Amino acid sequence: MYALTDEKGGHWKDKDNAILEVRPDGRRAIRFRPVSALIAAYKEFEDRVGTITTARGAKREMVQNAVMRLPPRFRLGDLQQACPGVSYPTLKRALADLQREKRIRCLGKGRDAEWERIGSWSH
Repeated sequence: MYALTDEKGGHWKDKDNAILEVRPDGRRAIRFRPVSALIAAYKEFEDRVGTITTARGAKREMVQNAVMRLPPRFRLGDLQQACPGVSYPTLKRALADLQREKRIRCLGKGRDAEWERIGSWSH
């Protein structure tokens, strides 16, 4: 492999370097362009579990997006399944915020209460 690179042997993959071929006419052609293993692993992880967010308010936004995707009437359990990384207290706070903003209403009491979206939704 080192015959196709300008790198010296002994330190393979210290960096993400392309493997180039120098053609007889002097033009260079990329034979292989590696993708960082870390970036590839992160993308695969993100595809499996969804986007990970840690910014302030990110979980609230995640809950809002889930409420938009759920049927117009839903239960807290549906929301918990749609937001697996969000704690129960955070879900309750987000629902209370949306209720205060008159974007949803609660149709009962307790964990099995149904919630309903109000009006048209957009961010």
